[in-house]
Amino acid sequence: MRIIQRFLSIRPNIDHALYVLFSFAFIVSIIYAKFVISVVMFALCILTLIQLLFKDYSWNIEHKHFLWLTLPFIAVLFSGINTADVSGYLHHLRLKVPFLVLPLMWVYKSVFFAKHARPLLLFFVAICTFSACPVLVTYLSDMESFNIAISKGQAIPTPLGHIMYSLIITGSIAVSFEMILQNKESTAIRWVLIASTLFLFIFQHILASRTGVFLSYFSIIFLASWYLVQRKKLAALFPFLFLLVLIFGLASQWIPSLQKKLSYAKWDVKQFLDNKGDGYSDSDRILSYQVGWALFKQNPVLGTGIGDLRTEMTLEYKKKYKLLKKKYPHNQYLFHLSGMGIIGFILFMAGIIGPMIFYREKAIPLYYCFQCIFLLAFLVENTIERQQMIAYYLYFTLLFMSIMVHQKQFTKSLSY
Repeated sequence: MRIIQRFLSIRPNIDHALYVLFSFAFIVSIIYAKFVISVVMFALCILTLIQLLFKDYSWNIEHKHFLWLTLPFIAVLFSGINTADVSGYLHHLRLKVPFLVLPLMWVYKSVFFAKHARPLLLFFVAICTFSACPVLVTYLSDMESFNIAISKGQAIPTPLGHIMYSLIITGSIAVSFEMILQNKESTAIRWVLIASTLFLFIFQHILASRTGVFLSYFSIIFLASWYLVQRKKLAALFPFLFLLVLIFGLASQWIPSLQKKLSYAKWDVKQFLDNKGDGYSDSDRILSYQVGWALFKQNPVLGTGIGDLRTEMTLEYKKKYKLLKKKYPHNQYLFHLSGMGIIGFILFMAGIIGPMIFYREKAIPLYYCFQCIFLLAFLVENTIERQQMIAYYLYFTLLFMSIMVHQKQFTKSLSY
C-alpha cells in the first residue's frame, strides 16, 4: 500500500493520463472491439477504486443524480424473483452490470470527464468519420450488387450491426453539428467539423438504415430548434425544415441504396398485411410486438421473468402463429413490459428519464438530444440489450451529465 501511495503522490497526473487513455480505448471499442469494452471498464473501475482508497474525496450532492442510471440494473436484479431459467437470468444480469458500475465510478470522476469532454467528443467524431470510410469504399467497390442485396432486405457490411452502427453515426452527427452551432472552436477545427458532419450525413443516407436516417434528421432539427429558440430566431426554423424535407426528397430519388431500402420497406409491409411476411424484417418486427404484448397481458405485474422471456416468446410464437422463432420483442419498452412487467418497466424508465427531469435547469442540448435519440430508437429495437449499445449509451449519457453538473467551471474546455 505504501508503494501505491508513494506512486500516486509522486505522479499526481498519471491517473488523469490513464483515464484519458482508457476513455479513448473505450470509444474505439464501441465500434471495433466488443471484447475490449469489459477490459477497459474493469481497468477504469480498478483505477477509481485505488484513488478512493488513497485519496480524499468529498461527496457532491449534485452527483446523486448519476445514480438514477443504476435503476435498469436493479430492474433486472429484481426480476430474478420471477425467473426459473437461472442461466438466462445471469446472462441479462451480467449484460446490465455497466449500469451499476459506470454511474458509481462517475460519481467520483465526473469533474475529470467534464473537464476533458471536448477532446473526447472530438475524438468520437474522428473515429466515426474514420470508420465510415472503409464501409463507403466497400459499398462503392460493388455498388450494383449491394443495391440488389438492399432491395431484398439485406444491409451494407458495417463494423457492427448496421442499425447499431447507424445509431453511433447519428450520435456523431449530433455532436459535430452541435459543436458547429456553438461556434467556440478554432476556424480550422470548425471547418473540419463541417466537413465531417456533411460527410457523415450523406454517408447515413447511403448506409440506408431507416432508423439512422430518421434519427439523424431528428437530431439536426432538435439541435437547430434549440439554438434558434435560444437566440429568438424561430422564424428561421421553417425555411430550415423545408430545406431538410427537400434534401430527403432528393436523397430518396438520387441515392440508390436509400431508394431500394424505402421500396423494400413498402413491399415488406404489404407482405405482412397479406399474411405473407414470415422471414421479412419489418414483418418479423411487427410480429414480435404482438407476441411481446400478448406476454405482457398474461403477466402484467412481474412479466415472464427476464431469464424466461426468450423461452416464453418461442412458446407464444409456436402457440399463436405456428412459427419456430427464438426472438425478443424488437422494442425496448415491450422488452421490459413482457420480461419484467410494470414494476421493471417503471424502474427502467425512471433510470432513463429521472436525470432528464432533475437536471432540466442545467440543460444542455446534446444531453436531451442524445436521450431522445434512444427513446425513439427504443420503439423499433431492443437497443440496449447489446453490450456495445449499453457502453455507447452509458458513456455518452454520463459524459453529457458531467458537463451539465460542471458547465460553469469548465466552459472553455467544454465549448459550452
